[in-house]
Amino acid sequence: MGQETKNGKQWASNYGIFQISSKYWCNNEETPDSANGCGIRCKDLLGNDLEPTIMCANKIVSEKGMEAWSSWVENCKGKWIGYFTYFCF
Repeated sequence: MGQETKNGKQWASNYGIFQISSKYWCNNEETPDSANGCGIRCKDLLGNDLEPTIMCANKIVSEKGMEAWSSWVENCKGKWIGYFTYFCF
């Protein structure tokens, strides 16, 4: 679980393999004004069953694109990242 901070205070937490934000996409019962866009408890993103995580990530990409993840924007957007999958196909 990762954490997002603003002005030195915890603002939201990120959950699961896709680091889904409690501010916008899941409810951790701690993040103020959480939108809970996936209608899911954040702790459900931490279990062995990946279906809830994949369904939520799919919803995020469908609605916001990869830009929903600031780390993707900062590290991958506009860059050739094919080398990560080059030998997979």
